[in-house]
Amino acid sequence: MDAIHNQTNVADRSTGGLKDAAASMNGVVQPIQGVGQQINLLGLNARIEAARAGEAGRGFAVVAGKVKNMTNQLTQATSRIAQDIHGMQGIVKEVVVTLLSFVQVLGSVRETVIGVASAVEEQSAVTQEISSSMQTAAQGVGAINTNHTKVQFTILYPAHFA
Repeated sequence: MDAIHNQTNVADRSTGGLKDAAASMNGVVQPIQGVGQQINLLGLNARIEAARAGEAGRGFAVVAGKVKNMTNQLTQATSRIAQDIHGMQGIVKEVVVTLLSFVQVLGSVRETVIGVASAVEEQSAVTQEISSSMQTAAQGVGAINTNHTKVQFTILYPAHFA
């Protein structure tokens, strides 16, 4: 029981580490999303300037379009990562609640086991006392039986003891 209790506490601490790691990852995703939004705005501005430049800005418009596509991919990827982190945080919370419940149940079971062990020790002591008393009583009955036999023999054969 102690080993299970200790392992549950270790798992609980590990889950806390997972929770901290997820929070840290979330902190990294937010700046990446911010950079993606800024690049998206720069790409939009570049397309506007390319349109203003007319024929001379056509090459620049192609580059601006590729930047916009890459920005969209970055935004989608970071959104997916943020969703996964959020999902992982939910799972970690469920695990924490489950482990907490395990710790409480194990504590209860541990107390019960300790109580049962204590009762068994008390019963063992009482059983030893009863066994000792029974042996003393058996010896006493044996002595009474021996004395009773001697008394009967003396009554039946008084000449033998004269």
